[in-house]
Amino acid sequence: MKTFLRKLKLSFLAMLCGWIACNIALWIAYGVVTLFGGEPLFDAYRLDVTLIFLALTGLSITAAWIIIFLPVDLIVRDASKLRRPKTAALIGLASAFLYVGGVMLIVNSQTPLDDAAWSVYSVVAFGAATTGTIAAYVRARMDQPNPRTVT
Repeated sequence: MKTFLRKLKLSFLAMLCGWIACNIALWIAYGVVTLFGGEPLFDAYRLDVTLIFLALTGLSITAAWIIIFLPVDLIVRDASKLRRPKTAALIGLASAFLYVGGVMLIVNSQTPLDDAAWSVYSVVAFGAATTGTIAAYVRARMDQPNPRTVT
């Protein structure tokens, strides 16, 4: 039971770091698009739109944590080669694209998407890739021994 609670806490903290990184990356991307005269996806200067955006990214990342990240964290042994930070980051990146790609295929099969919807999904894929990579990297680093405490 202690191992389950420990992994639950560590994976939650890693996913929280991924969510923060996702939002930072998306706001930077939004600023770059706006700076170079691109069409903004939404009005980021309105507080209600920003709060809805944060809530939607939080819900999406919570779903990814419950569906993908936590089960994988519980299954993979602590001594596994998959717990190496670089390997974990690559796997996190790949799983994020699979997660978003699967959602996109399901949605597109129900209603064909127009260009605006695809651009929104590409931003979502960028955010998910950031989240998956950072969360997996941070989670793997949590299992690394601290060199200052090892004697």
